[in-house]
Amino acid sequence: MDEANMSETKQEQAPQPVPVRRKPINWNRISPEQVLSATAQEMRDQERVKILIPSTETQRDDVTVQINGYCFQIKRDQWVEVPKAVIEVLNNCIVKLYSQRRRPDGEGNELVEHKALRFPYQRVAGE
Repeated sequence: MDEANMSETKQEQAPQPVPVRRKPINWNRISPEQVLSATAQEMRDQERVKILIPSTETQRDDVTVQINGYCFQIKRDQWVEVPKAVIEVLNNCIVKLYSQRRRPDGEGNELVEHKALRFPYQRVAGE
């Protein structure tokens, strides 16, 4: 067997990661300390995603995300890696914005509601 075939054979035999399966947590039956500990473990085990939250004219402070008492402080204008649960929280932070438009009958203006992310972010392509 030549070296090329040997390396292909070795790559095919590489062990695949085994997904971790844990017993579901009954959040109502554990103490606050246990909730925090379980959340910390969940955050460590989750897949990470690289994001950037840009500053705006009015928002330059860090963005704080809390999940079951576990806090993430995300610096703006820097690429950071966060667990997927943080992305889910950011996607659920919706604000209602209003703009005016001319009414169809031409009699004045009306307010139009728009929904937008409270903390828009960029994500690294391919993740």
